[in-house]
Amino acid sequence: MGGGIRLLHNSYFTRYFFGTIAFWQIANFTAEQWIGINRTKDPDLKWKWWADIMDQKRAGLIPMNYPGFMLAQYRNEQEEFYKEKYNYEPLPNLVAEEEEE
Repeated sequence: MGGGIRLLHNSYFTRYFFGTIAFWQIANFTAEQWIGINRTKDPDLKWKWWADIMDQKRAGLIPMNYPGFMLAQYRNEQEEFYKEKYNYEPLPNLVAEEEEE
């Protein structure tokens, strides 16, 4: 005569577990929309240093064909390989500008 009240019935996960996750996702989205949190990806906000490097390239301080990995302090093995393969030398004017700041 019926199984009585079972804690984990057939529709438990689809109804309660996933329903709870969906509820919190919708609540978070609604709160972000209501408060006005901007979720657009603007590369100039998070990658300001790269925008500065591009400005220096446009101004002619860095050659346009100079690779970006040579401007970073850390280089992995593959980047070290290409540095040696193409004989990239560090730019002296960038080192002087960094020391002045």
